[in-house]
Amino acid sequence: MKNMKTSERGCPVRSTPECFDFPPIERTPESAGMTVEQIAAARISPHTRLWWCSECTNVWYETEHHFAHIIGTQVTWGSDFVPGISPPRQVWLGER
Repeated sequence: MKNMKTSERGCPVRSTPECFDFPPIERTPESAGMTVEQIAAARISPHTRLWWCSECTNVWYETEHHFAHIIGTQVTWGSDFVPGISPPRQVWLGER
């Protein structure tokens, strides 16, 4: 079953089984409240498409090679962005 393609997005961290039931929410660094310094430290550009999971609270972006680069957390959308470790942690999302 390795070659099956997944059409649904799930939490890349998969910290709880419930994460599979909640699609991530699309945002930008600006709407996440990231500072210019945080954007540079995360190695992203302004207006990069970010994803936020309300279950695991991680904020990440997806690369062209299907990796999620987890760049920080936000407890609720609109709360303070908390940068993660640098460089960002990478999680394989699988083929699509």
